[in-house]
Amino acid sequence: MQREQIYKALFDLIGGVSNFVTKSRKLKFIDEMSRVDMPALFQVQVDETPSTTTGQPTRWTLSLELYVYVDVGEDESVSPSEVMNPILDSITNAFDPSPVSARQTLGGLVHYARIGGQIRTGDGATQSQAIAIIPVEIMVA
Repeated sequence: MQREQIYKALFDLIGGVSNFVTKSRKLKFIDEMSRVDMPALFQVQVDETPSTTTGQPTRWTLSLELYVYVDVGEDESVSPSEVMNPILDSITNAFDPSPVSARQTLGGLVHYARIGGQIRTGDGATQSQAIAIIPVEIMVA
């Protein structure tokens, strides 16, 4: 397993799906960001879990979270969710399986990369900002 190559491949894939102003693998919280730095994407490594079977190579599950922030500014006619939803669509579409392998393999580096659970969102209905936290699961055989 080549962790850095895997994490970088995911970051490159997701970082290219939208017009992110800020992209980083070092998390900043939304209150540390200014409006001009959004939309923003942050990739955070959460944990790594081995699974072993005697006589078989260890399989690793890498867990990450993607943080997405948007800010619509002073425009009262636009809801933050109207800006966030197309970004979420682009990110989830990036995990759509390849027609050949029936899974996202990050260019053959991993067995699969996929959204690994519930996407948490805060649409900022009464504010100008919104946040989404997307769990990602990567299986490395």
